[in-house]
Amino acid sequence: SAHQVDREARVMHALRDTDVPVPKIVFQTDDRDMIGSEFFIMEHLEGRIFWNPLLPELSPDDRMELYHRFTDTLAALHSVDYQSVGLGDFGPQENYVARQIARWSKQYKASETKEIEAMNWLIDWLPQHIPAGDRTTLIHGDYRIDNCIVAQDKPEPIGLIDWELSTLG
Repeated sequence: SAHQVDREARVMHALRDTDVPVPKIVFQTDDRDMIGSEFFIMEHLEGRIFWNPLLPELSPDDRMELYHRFTDTLAALHSVDYQSVGLGDFGPQENYVARQIARWSKQYKASETKEIEAMNWLIDWLPQHIPAGDRTTLIHGDYRIDNCIVAQDKPEPIGLIDWELSTLG
């Protein structure tokens, strides 16, 4: 399900007027005749991407500030009224935890090289212990510091990127 550029462009466009910082979508097409595949063009954001999550380039104060703001950005994402921004049909609206457990279990079993009893126990235990209650929000799908463009001059997220795994959950 990765590399769904249409999903990525759709969600970034939907978030353009929210508190979630995303680059503006300048152009998007599913016309494969143009360059051989679907594509979109987003605005260029003048910023930094940190590949090491320990952020050794930053002072301890800036590191703490960036992670606080990164957490605030995640809270802003989960506060978006996904229906009002046009994403009501963006994915299943229920049973996110159960879907994730099923997917992770299937992926684990598909790549398993030897049987680990503790993993078998966990795969059996998790579906039986899903917390009650289910509030649907927009999920990034790959929320991590290297999918965040940070301002050049301060520890502040200015653009979340890499949305092709996003969904509702």
